[in-house]
Amino acid sequence: MGNNKEAFSDEDNGDGGCGEGPRQGARRDGGPFPCQSDITVGPYKASIAIDTGEATIVYGHSGPRASSWESFDDGWDWLVSDAGELLAKRPSLTEEEREARNLERANKRAIVALRRYCVRNDLQKMLTLTYAEESWDRAAVKRDMNLLFVRWRRLKGGGAFPYAYVLELHPSGHGLHVHVAVPLRYIDKHWLQETWGHGIVHYRDPKPLRERNSRERSRRLSGYLAKYVSKDMSSDHVAYEQRYSVAQGFNFEVKRSSFNTLVEARAWILLFRGEHFNEVWSYADDENWDGPPVWVFRSPGKLEGR
Repeated sequence: MGNNKEAFSDEDNGDGGCGEGPRQGARRDGGPFPCQSDITVGPYKASIAIDTGEATIVYGHSGPRASSWESFDDGWDWLVSDAGELLAKRPSLTEEEREARNLERANKRAIVALRRYCVRNDLQKMLTLTYAEESWDRAAVKRDMNLLFVRWRRLKGGGAFPYAYVLELHPSGHGLHVHVAVPLRYIDKHWLQETWGHGIVHYRDPKPLRERNSRERSRRLSGYLAKYVSKDMSSDHVAYEQRYSVAQGFNFEVKRSSFNTLVEARAWILLFRGEHFNEVWSYADDENWDGPPVWVFRSPGKLEGR
């Protein structure tokens, strides 16, 4: 995964700790945690996104101590506990910088949720729906999409099926078009072209997708959609507007548990029934990581007999 922090951007935050997780006595220049055991102890919070092959462990607070970021005139924000103890610091941000950081975090959360939805529902086929005439009205495009899926369900026997879609402004200034992810078995180009009725339907099936297992194909596909979730978001996105749309009733479940040691948390994930998790990233892989200690796990797919 390299330094791909988005893979765990939706997980709980904590401050960190020494011992089995962080390096003993470790100190990172400019980082908020000179030695986590000096400021906090706490459980290892493990979570597994069911049927997505993704899991994380985050080291966080164990006590009820509340803390908040306070701004001072020295150019730094300080994380202050309710007892007045200075726990961490970071450079003070301007209002624009805070908005940019919040937007980045929201984008990452959306990308993680979209990826897990695609994997959970085995979405492996992407198509692009265009408009023959320019369309700039997002609400109108979403209404068109809702009508399309109503017809799609009815003509396919009435049963609901999973899908995800994002809107994109056409690079050449031709208005909006729609990128949609669906299961492979729900594709019929001629029927869909006629049912859509607003323009051309393009299919995209990159060759690399055919060379991996189903979860990897879905992850790859979600990566294409993710580019449109965050693309030009600072200028194009409307505040608080949902970044993508999905079929209801097909969301993934997240199972969470807390442990006193990293060994216990890892065992819970690695022995999780029906999966074969491997650690693919940890905070120690990124020398610039200044957040809580995090470990990320992936499973290629379910194994028979476990």
